[in-house]
Amino acid sequence: MFFKPSWPMWRYVLRMWVLSFIPTIIIGFLLSLLIPSLFATNFRAIPDHDFTAALLAVTIGPLVETLILALLLGLASYVIKDVHGLAIASAIVWAMLHSLAWAPWGLLVVWSFYVMSRAFMAWFEYGLFEALLVTTFIHMAHNFLPALFSLLG
Repeated sequence: MFFKPSWPMWRYVLRMWVLSFIPTIIIGFLLSLLIPSLFATNFRAIPDHDFTAALLAVTIGPLVETLILALLLGLASYVIKDVHGLAIASAIVWAMLHSLAWAPWGLLVVWSFYVMSRAFMAWFEYGLFEALLVTTFIHMAHNFLPALFSLLG
């Protein structure tokens, strides 16, 4: 019910962004307190003061990852029939992929990719374009503040 599409679309995107971003910040904060050694590496997904990298993180990155997410969900749906299980599987795959760049990153993105996967599946009932659009915008919103902070960095 919580992931059910609602109009206007921008309000749904905002709601899903809040649902995904705030827990991600809390998870990151708690992990940094509990296991500070995880964050000892000075990893930056977006290099400081790099406008091109920030722009790509907010535009092209979310679009490409959403297209891959759609393909992954489509293929996995032949094996996993439950939307909750499908979203969990998707989130785990995305967490593993992000952790290849930096291990804690996987822990930080797992919840947001669960939310984006659920949103994609909910909006897919209205069509592939709508599902891609909503999910891409949720991801763009998710990347916006980190990209902005990297520019101000």
